[in-house]
Amino acid sequence: MPGVEMKLRGPDGQPKTVYYFSTDLSNHGLQVKPAPIQFVRSLGPLTTYVKSATYLMHKLYFSEVRRLVLRHSRYILQDDSGIAMKFFQKGAWQFNYYGTYKRPINLFAKHYQPELTAAYTDTLHRPKALPFGTGYNWRQTDSNLLLARRLIPLAD
Repeated sequence: MPGVEMKLRGPDGQPKTVYYFSTDLSNHGLQVKPAPIQFVRSLGPLTTYVKSATYLMHKLYFSEVRRLVLRHSRYILQDDSGIAMKFFQKGAWQFNYYGTYKRPINLFAKHYQPELTAAYTDTLHRPKALPFGTGYNWRQTDSNLLLARRLIPLAD
């Protein structure tokens, strides 16, 4: 599978590895070529970043990769196009919200998440500033990021 492996050092000097690869992560694609899912399962606890994912993991036919990310990640950083809030196990994750959540762009309007509107308008736990734009709502004043931190231990 085509991809890149990057070896880095974190701020603490510890080595880090980032993998970026291109493959079909649909349930069908993973049935035909299971190597990507087998590789990720072999890595251990993950920090996962999902960017502008066309809301694929909101859909049934991307349930395998969604399940993999949720089961093997300690942290997940994503915009609203990543994993829908309804798929995060209640009480298992702590969420930090950044930026602004409005609505998906018109092309993805059906993926609106009322749970995110509630979170981003919570006056007791206001979202933190996001000093740059990202995702489909790419303007700085319209972008959002969510950092999910696992609270319960990873299953083996």
